[in-house]
Amino acid sequence: MIRSLSSRRFGLVGTLLIVTLATVLLLWNSEQSLSTRGALSASRNWGSFTGSRVVIEEDDGCIDYSPLALPGLLESAGNGRSLNGLRVAVLEQTGFHDEVIPPLARALQDVGVSYEIYRSRGRWHWIDLLRLVVAYPSEALGVSDKTYENRVSSGEIDVTIHVSCDAKWNPSAGFGAILKNTPSHQLVCLYHNSHDLRDSDRDFWVDMARDGRLQMVTLSPLASDRMRAGILKWGDHQDEVAWQGVQVETILPIFPLDYQQLPDTDRVQAHELVPRERSRRPSRMAIVGGIEPKRRRYTAFIQELHRSVQADSSVWGYKLESGIYVPDPSSAVEPAKFYLVGKLHASFDLNIPSEIASMIEIVSDLEFEEFYLFLASMDLLVPAFGSDDYLNGKLSSVIPISLITQTPILVDERTLRSYSFLRYPAISLRPTGQAEVDSIALLRQGIDPWTSASKYGPPRRIVPAQSAGWDQYVAELMDVNADTMRRILERVVARRDDWNMEGEEV
Repeated sequence: MIRSLSSRRFGLVGTLLIVTLATVLLLWNSEQSLSTRGALSASRNWGSFTGSRVVIEEDDGCIDYSPLALPGLLESAGNGRSLNGLRVAVLEQTGFHDEVIPPLARALQDVGVSYEIYRSRGRWHWIDLLRLVVAYPSEALGVSDKTYENRVSSGEIDVTIHVSCDAKWNPSAGFGAILKNTPSHQLVCLYHNSHDLRDSDRDFWVDMARDGRLQMVTLSPLASDRMRAGILKWGDHQDEVAWQGVQVETILPIFPLDYQQLPDTDRVQAHELVPRERSRRPSRMAIVGGIEPKRRRYTAFIQELHRSVQADSSVWGYKLESGIYVPDPSSAVEPAKFYLVGKLHASFDLNIPSEIASMIEIVSDLEFEEFYLFLASMDLLVPAFGSDDYLNGKLSSVIPISLITQTPILVDERTLRSYSFLRYPAISLRPTGQAEVDSIALLRQGIDPWTSASKYGPPRRIVPAQSAGWDQYVAELMDVNADTMRRILERVVARRDDWNMEGEEV
């Protein structure tokens, strides 16, 4: 009896030990497999971008704050439906957002779908930029001559990707009404800012949602997350279950540029950028964006720079002569220069102190090719966000500019939380709470701003994902855009096929 009971106990314990060991090995194997896959293959899905982690070195704990790890963003690449013969229009009637069209066109080209672009006007030779990104054969078609309206009404276009879809840019009259009132037409509605999700949009697009004809796109994963929450709120407030079925996707507004194809300018010789070797002690910095208080903290940044130069001008490669800071020829580092790239608002006074006037230059009215070429010649881009909106669902243009021009951008942990697709080599890290000017001053002295801040708390290190180089990084993101576009269009085809089957049954 005792022997029998002992045998049973041993058998039970042994079984538990075997099951436990097998489970541990299975989990370890799975983790290693995922790790190997991630290291050896280009990422094809937003879910594979793990973003950044904060690791407490004195503790084994790890906080993964990537907003990409959401079920809605881990959807498979698509349903395998053929996109052959799908008729796609890209519509932009506002005269703005020129830089968003090339990424959409590139994603369409990458999935092998033909398309036509309709827009009323463009700026700064945008069509030349488009042709550097895709093989687009003709000028964009106009939207003021009724061509687009007639083609939608007659059923010659299956789906429109509306580049400026929200109420801020697209009043209910006009193209919105055409799209809404053509029963066989589907819409991919692009929002530039999740804060622009308005009740007027809800009331206007609800019929298309009920018909299964509406999808939404934003320009960053965080904006998509906020957008998804917003349309679910619409469903609650309207008692309308149709909003549950409206998908929200992310297309990053980036594209690869071959700078060898760009013409030299007075400011930059294009051939000097290939390959581009940047100093670890940056001397050419740019703040990009409309020069007005709401967009960038220009005034505060200039004041901080003035104080820093007064404290130690040698860090910046300058010396004081006759009350003016001038480049110091004996300096071991290149003199620092800050470029404010954007249009100066007529009513905004930058109040640049005369002492440091030679360190700051305003650059405006660049055409697209020259704009990207000039920023590609920088050592570092400085966000200098003018509000928290750019960290809470509104994409800042400087983020995609960094990726397009392959110029590192100075970021802190808050920025990485908001733009979780950022990774090395696109970033230069600084601690949150440290002024951007102070971080740049440290970089110019060969000091890492992030690691030098460890005295303020327990040792911490930030571990963003890393690509082997710029080309691989951009290629990975372009692959993600292409997969997203395919997923969007496969839904269009699936819905069209459903309608055809319903028609046959009738």
